[in-house]
Amino acid sequence: MSSSRQIGRWALTLLATLLALAAVVLLALRVALSQVDQMAPRVERLLEARTGAAVQLHEFNARLARLDPVIEGGGLSLSTQEGSAGLPLLEIEYARLWLDSSASLRTGVPVIADARMRGMTLHL
Repeated sequence: MSSSRQIGRWALTLLATLLALAAVVLLALRVALSQVDQMAPRVERLLEARTGAAVQLHEFNARLARLDPVIEGGGLSLSTQEGSAGLPLLEIEYARLWLDSSASLRTGVPVIADARMRGMTLHL
């Protein structure tokens, strides 16, 4: 077997291995993002610790748009106390955050491509 043919086989084997690894990583990322709704209580506790207000989050989802993660949430409300006794501080009907993966990898910090909120009410 000639050396150029052997190099070609090794190059194709390496390429196939890298493509298989990329497929496994993307599959694991998609599975992890589909389970993010179970993290809603942890997000609520984090927001409560940061703001000092009672937090309720009704919807929390994540998905991949191409190779960019998108986080969506809805029914976010912050109030002074738990239950009906608390006064409302902030209510957000829907929010979406789109992370630009390629720009984030280039700069080394998270780069937000798009952030949108709908139905935001701030009580003063």
